[in-house]
Amino acid sequence: MSKNLKWIGNDLLFSAGIINPKLPQSGNCILLYHGIDDGNTERINAKFVSEKDLKAQLSWLKSRANILSTEQMFNESKHDKGFNISITFDDGFANNHQYLLPIIEELEIPITIFVTTIQLKNENYLWPDAVDLFSVIGPDVINFKGEKYHKRKNEYVNKYRVRLKSVVASGGYNLAKEALELMGFEEEALKNFPSVHWRMMNADELKKLAQSPFITIGSHGVCHDSFVELADNDLKEEIENSKRYLEDVTGNTIDQIAYPYGHYNDQIVDVIETAGYKFQFRVELQKQHNALDKRVMTRLGINPFISWGNQVKAIGHGKY
Repeated sequence: MSKNLKWIGNDLLFSAGIINPKLPQSGNCILLYHGIDDGNTERINAKFVSEKDLKAQLSWLKSRANILSTEQMFNESKHDKGFNISITFDDGFANNHQYLLPIIEELEIPITIFVTTIQLKNENYLWPDAVDLFSVIGPDVINFKGEKYHKRKNEYVNKYRVRLKSVVASGGYNLAKEALELMGFEEEALKNFPSVHWRMMNADELKKLAQSPFITIGSHGVCHDSFVELADNDLKEEIENSKRYLEDVTGNTIDQIAYPYGHYNDQIVDVIETAGYKFQFRVELQKQHNALDKRVMTRLGINPFISWGNQVKAIGHGKY
């Protein structure tokens, strides 16, 4: 049975009151969110939840689980009774400052935000978000690296149904700039889209977040490039420069990092540890032996396109 059919079946059972969404009596899960909006803007991708939904979800979790900081989860400071949850956000959107901070301070629960430090490139947006947005308004066809990409449902794909965004991800920031130019990207045109979907936190916003007793700041690299695609020297610069910027702005020690896209390998884990990070976060195991590496923990991305009941079942199982 496909996941979609399972989700539909679960929703029917939820609506009929036959079963109720609930977490297991024990276990752990680290959740991964990204951006937050007001619920009134059209979503281009699956990374955003509305302010209303987020508050409802976090309130639900607080009433039914032990909400721990990521450091507590790493150090196994877990409660003997109940399900343990840690909550993380990736990228460092300005909407985290606008919407998340008030919710967290009201609910008084710990959150870790992994911030990309694209400001080091004198920019205030990330290339993956720019690609998503300009895939909506760009030309119907572009020729990139000798391959034609046609627009299909607001994304570019070639004749093999390979997504342009996936191709660009292998080359990261520099390759993305080439693709964006063909898509008609201009920074001024970016302002035609709601800033909630692309603007990164500035230094003042980041500093204010870091001052909250409920928020921990971690690194998510500089450009949101896959660490496995970076040369050794580039990776070293990426993680060290990001750490230095975040420490300069926040005044705090930055010792947590989340891999962009969750991509990593054994060598990357070692390099990051040498750079001074104590806690590392992936999305999925690359190889089975990685499960034994206590320096890295796994997170589960929140899917805003399924019902909360189905999301709760995924949280309980640690997978979809």
